[in-house]
Amino acid sequence: MLSNLHNRVDLLRKELDETQKAIDKDPHNLDLREEHAHYLLAFKEAYLDEERFFRQKSKIEWLKAGDSNTDYFHKIVKSKCARNRIEMVRDASNIIYEGNAVAGAFVSHYENFLRLEGSCKT
Repeated sequence: MLSNLHNRVDLLRKELDETQKAIDKDPHNLDLREEHAHYLLAFKEAYLDEERFFRQKSKIEWLKAGDSNTDYFHKIVKSKCARNRIEMVRDASNIIYEGNAVAGAFVSHYENFLRLEGSCKT
């Protein structure tokens, strides 16, 4: 099942690329534009099918492993934490804050921002 989905996505991506190259050479050709629209729609559908397949496969794996202190569970939690972490931020003065200083930079920014007076239109 997976190889069929993956092969279909790859094939449609190649067809889409070829059609885009042809349009670059002849931008006023309406037939090429129609063909491009067809391949683009088919590619998006195939890509979503493949994504749904992987999402379902991931859910099945998660249900098998559960959250019972397995290596898989810890790996998922660690990756989610890493994805949600802000490692570095630059303020309006172009000063870079890293590590533990990032939280302080945010607090300082919003303290200054909330002290500013402005006009509200109602």
